[in-house]
Amino acid sequence: MDFFELFMQLELQYAAETSALHPPHTYVPWVVVDEKPLYEDYEKFVTHVCKAYKGTAVPDACKALPFETIAKEKANPDGRVCYAEEKTTQQQKVENPL
Repeated sequence: MDFFELFMQLELQYAAETSALHPPHTYVPWVVVDEKPLYEDYEKFVTHVCKAYKGTAVPDACKALPFETIAKEKANPDGRVCYAEEKTTQQQKVENPL
């Protein structure tokens, strides 16, 4: 296989992977980590990779990040900032004392 054939094979392979993305990509760069698109947050690519990393040896790029950045990202994995619709156990007891 010559260089051109390899290039064409890789290009078709990547085109198929791009077409199979869910949700479909709508612009570039379309950065995906752990099969989740980063949308406009692609500038924090290294933080997302470090957050997703499950190995024991911490990569140098992750060591260079402030600990708070990774801890904060891991502390709120669903990204929600408001829990107003959820009632605490104490609120439920007050509303339904029995």
